[in-house]
Amino acid sequence: MACRLEAPGDIGMNARELKRLTALGEDSGRQFKEDVRNADSLAAEMVALSNSVGGVILIGLKDGGMPVGVSPADVRRVNRLISNAATQGMRGPIAPRTENVHVGKDRIVVVLTIPEGLDKPYFDRQGVIWVKAGPDKRRVQSKEELQRLFQAIGLVYADEVPTQAGIERVSRGRLREFVPEVFGGELPDDGDELARLLENMNLARDGKLNLAGLLLFAERPQSVRPAFVVKAVRYPGSDIASDTYLDMEDFEGTLSAQFEGALAFILRNLPKVQPKGSSVNSPGKLPIPRIVFEELLVNALIHRHDAMEAAAFATALSEARESILREALADVPETRPAQLVGKRLRVHGAAYFQFITTPGIEPTNNLAERAIRFVAIDRRITQGTRGERGRQWSERIWTVLATCAAQGRSAFDDLVQVVQTHFTGQPVPSLLAHPP
Repeated sequence: MACRLEAPGDIGMNARELKRLTALGEDSGRQFKEDVRNADSLAAEMVALSNSVGGVILIGLKDGGMPVGVSPADVRRVNRLISNAATQGMRGPIAPRTENVHVGKDRIVVVLTIPEGLDKPYFDRQGVIWVKAGPDKRRVQSKEELQRLFQAIGLVYADEVPTQAGIERVSRGRLREFVPEVFGGELPDDGDELARLLENMNLARDGKLNLAGLLLFAERPQSVRPAFVVKAVRYPGSDIASDTYLDMEDFEGTLSAQFEGALAFILRNLPKVQPKGSSVNSPGKLPIPRIVFEELLVNALIHRHDAMEAAAFATALSEARESILREALADVPETRPAQLVGKRLRVHGAAYFQFITTPGIEPTNNLAERAIRFVAIDRRITQGTRGERGRQWSERIWTVLATCAAQGRSAFDDLVQVVQTHFTGQPVPSLLAHPP
């Protein structure tokens, strides 16, 4: 059994450090407990942290982070509970570390540090695998998520996952170039010998290609796994929400074909710079070395996740958001500007990164800025309004104009319809694209 332990003194927890941690609130790596009395419940929390990236459980804090502490007698009880949870409440024992911090007279906060496990996955006593989901934990239930977890720790390799493609899909031309160069022999013509060769190369089993064999040597691999394509788009500027593009192409085929096509797309869309001191007839130079894009593409093609449902993808995005906020709020410098930024992230961090987990929300507020641009220009030219009724009129008419423009509707037609419904006593039409 293996796990990553911190040497004594690595935490160096004191009242000041405890205050800093509580100010950050709960997240994927920090959990607040006013008290613990159930070994199985505590074991589930420890399993979730061990299966994720580790973290701390602060015992003696209310949910809001208020340090209430536990009594010295309770500290002994809590430590026994922690020991029982670590040795009997979970499969794959870990070595947690505890540290006591005084927060008042006869009041102590127990800091329980759980290292990231190196022998994942860990189970609770009932055989349930728990992982962190933001500040909470959840069960791992889908086979796709289990596969990804096993893949991450090396128990399952996505490249070896079998497909429905038979070995007859293999391109003998590609294998004929590969086998002599790598193995120094000739490609067999006999089908049974070819099947044995592919199995020895770990590219097939029982007459079926695995994912590696399909993507490396098969003809038209996208007919079996249509998601394995590269989609390349070049937008004007840096706004990927643009309605127009300058160049677009999809790349299918084997991994080598996708790599070559995507690299060619990048290179043809990069401007070439004239080398300093050279003539106008000299060949242009890339502003970024070619090797950078080669490495990026190789990593993107080889390390992409092969088993991820929509729910698992959403969970991964949520965990990425939590990781970003956790790193941003760790060890904030004492300078006033840094503390102000840290305070803003603590209060509004979830909203800043809402675009990560919510489809349709852009990472910038360019859309809102464009919507109020004409309002700002009008206010500057006309000097605005002088009364409450004028302000209400401006708010409403500009809202109608901006909303209709965003939805591709005619503001004039909408206003005519509103006036007609007013005089006929009918319901006023909604500005919402999809009224409730």
